[in-house]
Amino acid sequence: ARVPGSTVRRDAGLYGYERALRRVGLEHVAGADEAGRGACAGPLVAAAAVLPPTRAGIVPGLADSKLLTEAARERCYAQVVRRALAWSVVVVPPAECDRLGMHVANIAALRRAVARLSVRPSYVLTDVRS
Repeated sequence: ARVPGSTVRRDAGLYGYERALRRVGLEHVAGADEAGRGACAGPLVAAAAVLPPTRAGIVPGLADSKLLTEAARERCYAQVVRRALAWSVVVVPPAECDRLGMHVANIAALRRAVARLSVRPSYVLTDVRS
């Protein structure tokens, strides 16, 4: 059985999942993502953030970083850091990525980023598939 208010429409946008989760009582929703997973050399970087559940948590232009220009990414970064209840960034060095393999290193990086948040999230949204 579905919980009323928990269904997310396909066109709900980036914040649709957060709104649905909050409607069922999960207030602190974290978003976590990585960068550098496709690189053949260099570190893997992962970040996590908990934005406020109010309008103050809406960052204009925020989307998948791969879809943004460098200038738009910098603007979004500054807004996330300014607005977030908590945020963290972790770097996994190339040697550890080689040792673990990229998928395992990616999951480990995301877990570390979430674990370092000063606000414990009720739920974490990410685009990683197992």
